[in-house]
This record gives sequence, structure tokens and C-alpha cells, in this order.
Amino acid sequence: MVRCCRVRTKSSDGTTILVPGIVPVPLALLGRELGRAAQWEKTDRKGNIVRIDPPKEVVEQIAAMVGDWPFPPLAGVIGCPTLRPDGSLLTQEGYDLVTGLVLHSGIKLPPISENPTEDDAQLTACMLWELLDEFPFVDRASEAVAMSQLITPVARGAMTVAPMHAGTAPQPGTGKSYLADISSMIGTGELSAVISAARDPEEFEKRLIGAALAGFPMLTIDNARDALQGDFLCQLTERPLLQLRRLGVSEPLRVPNSFTIAVNGNNLTVADDLVRRTVTSALDADAENPEKRTFRKNPLAMVRKNRGLYVHAALTVVRAYIAAGLPGRKPPLESY
Repeated sequence: MVRCCRVRTKSSDGTTILVPGIVPVPLALLGRELGRAAQWEKTDRKGNIVRIDPPKEVVEQIAAMVGDWPFPPLAGVIGCPTLRPDGSLLTQEGYDLVTGLVLHSGIKLPPISENPTEDDAQLTACMLWELLDEFPFVDRASEAVAMSQLITPVARGAMTVAPMHAGTAPQPGTGKSYLADISSMIGTGELSAVISAARDPEEFEKRLIGAALAGFPMLTIDNARDALQGDFLCQLTERPLLQLRRLGVSEPLRVPNSFTIAVNGNNLTVADDLVRRTVTSALDADAENPEKRTFRKNPLAMVRKNRGLYVHAALTVVRAYIAAGLPGRKPPLESY
């Protein structure tokens, strides 16, 4: 039994942020909700009826009634309107009966056409391309991956799984983390909540499992130094259903995969089975101190100010592609 809420975490610059998340329901909170749902009474020794808190035995019994709860199943929590697998729009705040997703966004979208035209898609795509104008991508493929990184968190509800988006550059300060922050700002309304890539594989897996169980819709592995690999990371990017074990608890939990995964690092490499599960955007500022560059625009501030417009743009691009009949679609890779 869990509840959806905004969870405090840290961004790459150490800022405390609030992102959509999932937390367990402890007995104390369940008892509080039972107290709100009904008036609990007992007869005292003098025969008088007095108000009481819900009895501990009742609270524990209800908490143990797995399978008998009237609560709907949860597939995940998302931070912005999205598309369902059938291509329909999911824009209503709260629980969605079709997908099992809970939407926490707090933004208002301009009206979205059910059948956008190619001109509509081109116009709204220009808004997204503008955010990427001053990034020093090394080639067109890297630009395309960056655009995918902006759109994927918005369209993630329509996808069973999504590949990991990687950002690499020869030097720090080139814009890898900044790109992840822009993507996260569109998808969640906050900077990216980050995980450090521990060199101990077991510790790294524990961090990933903890973030997944917390329900963060976007997981960013920041400043990865070694070749990135790991069985669980492969599962996060490929398997629709995950079986996770909370630290200190023996019983495994079955968790639908609704996550968008990103990673960045200097001269980043991915290894083993993770290679085919990753799309990479390479940046190179060709400068001795790339962090000292000056820019004409502030894409992060642009998204923060008009987030609804950028979510609308991403949804319009995807809806237009669907309305056009998915032209030029390539054969899927294995598992995708």
C-alpha cells in the first residue's frame, strides 16, 4: 500500500527539489486515515460510549489484507501530461483508470488537436529545437538524441519501455547535465534528481533500486566515470515489469516500469548488453574552458517560465506523427 506525493531529493548542483514520487503507507498513517474515515468508539467501565483511535489490531489487520484492498493498482507517477499506449491524451490530474498512472503536474496546456498536421508538428518542433540551439553537438545524430531526450519523458506513458539517453563530452562544463535538467524541467517541473554511479556494483544497484521504489519518473545518473554496465540497469531500460526488493525487506515487489533513464559523463562509455539499450548524444565545445562560454539564451529559464507550452509542443509532435500513420517507421530493435 503506497501513496503518491512530492518527494524531496537533490539535484546535480545540490539544490533540494520536489519531484513526483511514491512512498509506503506506514501503520501510523493508515491509522490516521481510518480515524478520518469513521468514528471509532468503545464502552468504558461505566457503560459510557467514548471516542477512541482506531485499535492497533484493526490497523495491522487492514495493512495485512493484501489482495483484499479496494485500492486500484499503481503503474507509476508522472510529472506531466502524456499519451496512453493507444495514442490518446492523458491530461487529467490524479489517477488514470486506463494506464494506472497518477499525474502530478499542476500545469495547464493549450488545447491539443487530436489530428495535428505536419505544419503543426513543424511549428511546435521549432520551439523544442530552439532550446538546443547553442549546444555544441558533434553531429546530427547527437542532435536527434537530444531532441528525443526532451520528448521521451512527455510521451513515456505511451511506451512499454524506453532506451537510456546518454550524454558524453571530452570535458566537464560542456552542457551534459544542463541538457538533463532541461529534459527534467519539461517532464517534472524540477531539475533532474540525480544518482551517482558508485564503483561498487552492489552499491550502485541499491541506489538504482531505491530510486525506482521511490517512484521518481526520471532517473539521472550524473557524472559516470567508469564504463557503465550492470544487470539491473539493463532491466530498467528494457523490461516492462521489474521485481525489486526493498532494503531490509525479504518480500519482493513487482513494479511496472514507467521510468525515463538518463546518464552523463566525460568520455562516457557503456559496456556489455547496455550498448543496444542506449542512445548517445555527443557534445564538444572545442574550448579549453567550456564552462566559461557565454550564451544568448537561457533554455532552462525558458522552460520554467512556459513549461505548459513545451509539454504541448512535445505532445503535438508525437500526435502528428501518429495522425500521419507513423511514416518511415524503422523495424524495432529486440525488446523495443
